[in-house]
Amino acid sequence: MGERRRPASRGLTRTGRRLALLGAAALLAAVPTMTGPASASATKPAAAGAPTSYPGGHWEPGPAQYGAKKTVTTTVTMDDGVELSATVTYPTSLSTGERAPGSFPVIVHHNPYGDSGESDAYFVERGYIWANVRPRGNGTSGGDVGLAGARDRKDGVQIIDWAAHDLGGSNGRLGLYGCSYTGLHALTDAASVGPGSPLKAVAGLCSAAAPGYFSHETLIKGGFLTEFAAQAGVFGPFTGGQPGTVKFWEDLQTELFAGGPRAYDGAFWKDREQNFAQGIVDSDVPSLLVTGFRDETEASALQQYASTQNAYIGRSVTKPMESWQQSGTSKHQLVVGDWAHGEGLDNGILLQWYDTWIKNENTGLAQTTSPLHLQDTATGAWINTTRYPLASDYTTYHLRSSGSLTAEQETRAATDSLVWAQPDTSGSELTYTSKPVSHGVTVAGPISATVYASSSNTNLQLEATLSDVAPDGTVKEISGYNPVLGSQHKLDATMTWRDSQGKIIRPWTKQDRDEYLSPGRVYRLDIAMEPRLFSVKQGHSLRLTLDTQTPAAVCTQRAWEELPCYHTAPQTQTLPGGTYTVHYGKEFPSQLNVPLLPSSCFRDTRSGVTPTSGGTDQPLDWSTASACGGRS
Repeated sequence: MGERRRPASRGLTRTGRRLALLGAAALLAAVPTMTGPASASATKPAAAGAPTSYPGGHWEPGPAQYGAKKTVTTTVTMDDGVELSATVTYPTSLSTGERAPGSFPVIVHHNPYGDSGESDAYFVERGYIWANVRPRGNGTSGGDVGLAGARDRKDGVQIIDWAAHDLGGSNGRLGLYGCSYTGLHALTDAASVGPGSPLKAVAGLCSAAAPGYFSHETLIKGGFLTEFAAQAGVFGPFTGGQPGTVKFWEDLQTELFAGGPRAYDGAFWKDREQNFAQGIVDSDVPSLLVTGFRDETEASALQQYASTQNAYIGRSVTKPMESWQQSGTSKHQLVVGDWAHGEGLDNGILLQWYDTWIKNENTGLAQTTSPLHLQDTATGAWINTTRYPLASDYTTYHLRSSGSLTAEQETRAATDSLVWAQPDTSGSELTYTSKPVSHGVTVAGPISATVYASSSNTNLQLEATLSDVAPDGTVKEISGYNPVLGSQHKLDATMTWRDSQGKIIRPWTKQDRDEYLSPGRVYRLDIAMEPRLFSVKQGHSLRLTLDTQTPAAVCTQRAWEELPCYHTAPQTQTLPGGTYTVHYGKEFPSQLNVPLLPSSCFRDTRSGVTPTSGGTDQPLDWSTASACGGRS
């Protein structure tokens, strides 16, 4: 699998299409809004007693009050003399087509992908100026590409200052918008402005700004390379094609596959993976995150949500939220739907977010104390809650002989064997299945597995998948292909989360170097499994599957789901030919730790399709809290 690389032309074509969709999604998801003169409000008050189709039930976006026909090309000069290209779209009079008089709030899109797009029209037509600024090295902007590094973040602060004080027509109140790569810029810029900024809100969509965003999720997963890493080279042409930018992305892809410094969680990624939640809270910028359980950013977004809630009350940003945190600030909210990358974005709800914080309108979004909005991927129902992780106390299943998962450990030492190969190869997969659950339960939060194993060589690859098994044998994946690399299995105690009983519930591997295994020695391997909200019906079972590679077909079909599909050069030298022994029993308690909560403790909230949701089901009541928190 490590040797199986797509031809460059094929990767460029497919990824180019995908990135074009992402760029379109980012723009169509467009952003917030600001109204100019008070007499021209774009918000339509609901008729008395008539609930609206938007969260809170009493706010809805009004019709277009302006045109969006006036776009100006300009430059923004940074303190080192580098000029960034910008396009600014102004509200125009519906009758004359000329630029509308007065001042308006500004939405800043720090956007490497393009100069403008149709999505900005939705907000401009409702009284916002849309300022699209290309980061250095992208488009026709000067300077060298930085991938949201320190220089880009400094630029972000200066762009915000320009939009507030030097951009004609600005009323000095700003919002930031971005999806995917642009969402990263939006969130890191928001974390950099400091208190007292004219920036009043940020929407960081299909993205996050948390430790591990690149090194543990999007580019690298458990030490292995993702589909994103295998296509990194296409980002140069897609972000403007400057020779230096093309070289930056091509060099990054080459270095990742060669096992160079950026294939590890070293200084380069740590600069871009700080706990930006603290800066966002310190800057007092309300943040809305939107992602999906099938996105490539769900773990980072949930981590950032917990960090901002902790930072807001002065707790450590590296720790999980505690059981006593039963209410949270409405300034930092997260929506996670059953969506893939770039999906589930609703312009109307984004407009509502900006109206809340930039225009200080009473939209209902500022009243919630349950700011975490999650969609059950089994039932489609939505819940509102506060604390992440959702469960204080995890349920443990032990691996047993004959492929079973039980509450009791194996009484004797036992082993199973695996070979390093594709899952359709005999002997390359193990499954362990529980008895049917007697009552419905919900998997709610991050999941972990602890596997004691030895290898015949100096490295090892295991991937854990948790599935729901129906009485008729139908298998539905809950969280799939979560890897651990033997040479990078050591944990960072500061970032690793434990439940109230001390069980590891979110392992965090250091991934800063390879430390190879001694053949035949048994090692404890902790596997972080992607978080989920998934209801398991009465009579269904849980199944843990251990593979040694991600199926090639899955890598092709489910691109951009942060799957561990490719190997670095050191891995292609140390993994082939490996045979593994999985150990369990009292001496080696291999186990699965699952956050199980009673289905009945979740109170479903109102949801539905809005006029601006593109047909996706959205949470429409952001305040009805669930009472969950214990262990099933």
